[in-house]
Amino acid sequence: MQNKMMEILNEKFFKDEPVEMATDKYSCFDCFNSKYIIELKNRKPPYGPTSFNGTTMIEKKKYDSLLENAKKTNRTPLYIVMFQINGEFYLWNLFKQNNIFWNTESRPATTDFENNNMINKISGDLSIKDAVKII
Repeated sequence: MQNKMMEILNEKFFKDEPVEMATDKYSCFDCFNSKYIIELKNRKPPYGPTSFNGTTMIEKKKYDSLLENAKKTNRTPLYIVMFQINGEFYLWNLFKQNNIFWNTESRPATTDFENNNMINKISGDLSIKDAVKII
C-alpha cells in the first residue's frame, strides 16, 4: 500500500520534486526527497478523519526517530496518513507538533497483526485540526 500511496502523492502533491521509497527496510521513514523525510500511514475502514475524536496515533519511537533523522539531514519530517474510507490524505509537519501528550498502552506488536503479541507502546495523538488535508 505504501508504494500506491507514494504514487498518488507524487502525482497529486509532490509533482515538482517527487519522493522515492527508502531502500533500507529498517529506515525510520518510508520515503523522502531533498526537502522531506516522510512516514506514511494507511488507516483502513472503518477509521476516518473523525474517528477517535478527530485524531490519529503516532508512536513516540517513530516520532523521535523522524525528528532526529530530519535534523541530521536538514529535512522536514512529515507524517502523512491516508484514510481508505474516503481516500483523503492528511499531512503533519512534525517540527510543529511539540505539544503531544504521550501515554503508554498495551498494543499489538505490529499494526497488521502479523505479530499480535501485546507489548507496551508509548504513543500520542495527532489532531486532524493540526493537519493539512493535501488530497
